[in-house]
Amino acid sequence: MRLPPPAAWPDRPLLLRKSTAVHASEDACSVLGVPFPVETELFVGQAVLRLRGTPGSEDYFAGKARRTSFVVSGRFKRALPFAELYTGQEFEHALRLSGPTKLIVGGVLKAVRLLAPLLRVRLSERGSYLLSPLVQTAQAMHVGTAPLPLTPGVAVLEDTALLGGALGAASLTAAARRRHFSTVKNLAPLSFDPALYYSFDFYDDKLCLDSFMLDLLGRHDLVGVLAGQPIRLLSRVLGAAGGAPAFGWDVEVWHERLLAGAAGTASGAQQPPRKA
Repeated sequence: MRLPPPAAWPDRPLLLRKSTAVHASEDACSVLGVPFPVETELFVGQAVLRLRGTPGSEDYFAGKARRTSFVVSGRFKRALPFAELYTGQEFEHALRLSGPTKLIVGGVLKAVRLLAPLLRVRLSERGSYLLSPLVQTAQAMHVGTAPLPLTPGVAVLEDTALLGGALGAASLTAAARRRHFSTVKNLAPLSFDPALYYSFDFYDDKLCLDSFMLDLLGRHDLVGVLAGQPIRLLSRVLGAAGGAPAFGWDVEVWHERLLAGAAGTASGAQQPPRKA
């Protein structure tokens, strides 16, 4: 599916779009601050992306350093081990990493591993990823018996009591949950229950989507590094090699400045990278 021309993007210079290779939906494009359905072979629910300044999100961002927030709420269609579901960034084509950029990336990875010790990294000409277990990565996680109604200002309140055990304390903080799941042995016993609803907030104070700049160990323009590929808000099973990956969700964020590096057609319309 080709991208619509930037003049038709409702949030220009950004375009929010469900990956058509993962989501079977003709209504792929979405609007910042407006909840939209997500459904894959693994998951069914809703999601919303908001930036600082998105109408209706003022109270959510007030007094916080956050710049972006991506919230997903729904249920998994089958039992899925916590240890198998990852989130982060994945790119199907080579990134443009110069010598100095590689040094910066090395520093960034060291900083990220302090917060995500189970981070898995592959930097390759055949594609790259930076992924860590979803339940250890999400800044807020709520487990309930009903879906969370999404709005531009929705707040995901940390609550993992239904998981029981060490996570059953009503007062357990998000930081404590993330520490708990920073080891493989604590991930292994638990699975997502299809009878329960899971809500996650992935927020960020380093990434500025309006400009595609990253403020981490300096200020970096991501457009040149991404080589025409979007930022992806995704969850996926990361297990044994071989076979097509299974995704919980896969949402693309395009910036107009990426189009010069994306694969084009004779008519000038842009074609995003496709899965093999």
